Amino acid sequence: MMNVPEFAKGSGLMTIQRMAVCDDDPTMVAAICQILKRHPATARARVITANSGEELLEEPGLEALEVVLLDMEMKTLNGIETGRRLKALNPELLLIFITGHCDYALQAYEIEGFQYLLKPVTNERLGLVMDQVVRRLEERGAFRAGQQRIVLQTKEQLVQVPYEEVLFIEKKLRKLTVHTLTEPYECYGTLKKFQENLDSHWFIQCHQGFLVNRFRIRRLTSEGLHVEGHGAIVPVSRRHRPAVKAALEEQLFE
Repeated sequence: MMNVPEFAKGSGLMTIQRMAVCDDDPTMVAAICQILKRHPATARARVITANSGEELLEEPGLEALEVVLLDMEMKTLNGIETGRRLKALNPELLLIFITGHCDYALQAYEIEGFQYLLKPVTNERLGLVMDQVVRRLEERGAFRAGQQRIVLQTKEQLVQVPYEEVLFIEKKLRKLTVHTLTEPYECYGTLKKFQENLDSHWFIQCHQGFLVNRFRIRRLTSEGLHVEGHGAIVPVSRRHRPAVKAALEEQLFE
């Protein structure tokens, strides 16, 4: 499973896309959601709210959650058991336990709880925890980005280029030029075949002869795509413009 968007070097502040808040006190849930709306990393997150563990576990799409704030002491199904079931769906989920004391520390540790949030929950405390969440997600994303590479056979050598260093790929007749942060690499092949071997979450087609790294796009104008680290403007065809615009909106505002 891949959550979106992944962190990419130079893409700016990471934003959390999908999270949940679960507490048997509706007032507490509402207060936390208001604080989340003011934090830059969570302001546009899709937040599932629930007042019991049972209610939360009935929600669709739980495997896509990145962060869950869970009240420890809920009736029937407490936070520990709810968290354990959520972790079974997504082992990488970051669980933040809300509690009035630390008596459950050992149990939370056993299911890899990420952090505690002591009541009363304040803007400052929750903000600090969200900052920690962002750093953890960035570390994960940077590691994954470093693992994903494009392998190129140029005329002189076999080259491995990390995804995060690729700006865009350009087709010229029978040759492809992979523009990177450091230098361009040329190889033979078709753009279609090349694209089949790439992660579509990272690279989108913007023109018949161009693929672009979506995390390197700085802005879309009537001229085309302005790409970080390169002076050229990458063209966007009328056919591909709606898809490019939708991808950017998803990345920036989802």
